[in-house]
Amino acid sequence: GAEEKPVLAIVTLRSPQQFGIIPSGFTMRRSQIAQLQERTLATLQPSEFEVVHQYSSVAGFSGLLTHSGLQKLERNPNVAAIQLDRRGGANTAESVPKIRATEWAQIGIDGDGIAVAVLDSGLVNHPDLNDDLLLESCILSSNVAAGGTGCPDGSGQQLDEPGAALDVDGHGTNVTGIITSNGAIAPPGVAPGSEVVAIKVTDDQAAGQVSDLIAGLQYIVNLPPAAFNIRVVNISNGWFIANNECNLGLGQQTKNLVALLEQQGVLVVASSGNGSNGQNIDYPACVDGVFSVGATDDNDEVIGQSNSSPDLDLMAPGENITSTGISQTGLLTESGTSQAAPHVSACAALRLEDDPTLTPAKLKQILKVTDTLVTDPKNGLTFPRLRCGRPVLI
Repeated sequence: GAEEKPVLAIVTLRSPQQFGIIPSGFTMRRSQIAQLQERTLATLQPSEFEVVHQYSSVAGFSGLLTHSGLQKLERNPNVAAIQLDRRGGANTAESVPKIRATEWAQIGIDGDGIAVAVLDSGLVNHPDLNDDLLLESCILSSNVAAGGTGCPDGSGQQLDEPGAALDVDGHGTNVTGIITSNGAIAPPGVAPGSEVVAIKVTDDQAAGQVSDLIAGLQYIVNLPPAAFNIRVVNISNGWFIANNECNLGLGQQTKNLVALLEQQGVLVVASSGNGSNGQNIDYPACVDGVFSVGATDDNDEVIGQSNSSPDLDLMAPGENITSTGISQTGLLTESGTSQAAPHVSACAALRLEDDPTLTPAKLKQILKVTDTLVTDPKNGLTFPRLRCGRPVLI
């Protein structure tokens, strides 16, 4: 018969146990997960499934799946869900808003010593960002399998190499600048003293696969975050998934990784997406544990394209603000939720320098404390708009 064309899929396995909070449980869980993955993969011929990512902390894997492989997995009692790997990623017309966090600068707090991991299209060698980069990696294995441009060297993975996260699209450079620009060319970022771990999970056309994003989160868990004092993860990328399905399958794997990061003191922030949707926010913003951010304009009105829903946590400025770019001027001005999120990530970095003992749960509570509430006319829901001034008692 005709040769089957395989598709990129994400497979979620039934977890051997509820994932443990204690480190020994974590180690045991990894070996159980590995056994479950190997047992499941052993039922498939190499021609039926080609592994792209085998996650070590969550019960699942992704890769190229044929129809016959799909039929076998559907009959396998270890398999909880099989989903198409989604292509999506950065919205092109998105911009970095500025928060004037001058109150913090007055007391010498600028995010110093706090690292933010930015999962995006990478960053360029830029005068505003040169002193901030701690580590750069590229995870685009599924992107390459889907016909994308992949990593700078053309491969699907470059880990901890200079130039591994080189940005050709410009989105990641812009997002990073709002967090930590030192103000040489672009306006200063919200936390100019903070540092960056750049993980390239979208390609030269800003295209990304969900499975590469999940692999990026797994990579941070494995570093581990404490080795670089990563306390915040910023994801200014989104894929449409109906919110009642957001924590199932690939969402369950994402949720478990977010929980592991939270145990290690890391807050995960994501943009709500630019689909003008009043009922649904994008994945991964909709995943339990992720702190989700929509966008407002200069008049504290929700911008039309910003997604919101009862799941949304916070709004932040996201219209017509300038930050770092890859053009000759070194600047880029745009609008959208992709740039509202780094506002919040950087504000978290300021608060963490001020009080490193803050847990992700406490940070979420503090970040929502505001003197400005905004209502989205799309659904009549009211949200706090980020206030990143000095601490207020709660």
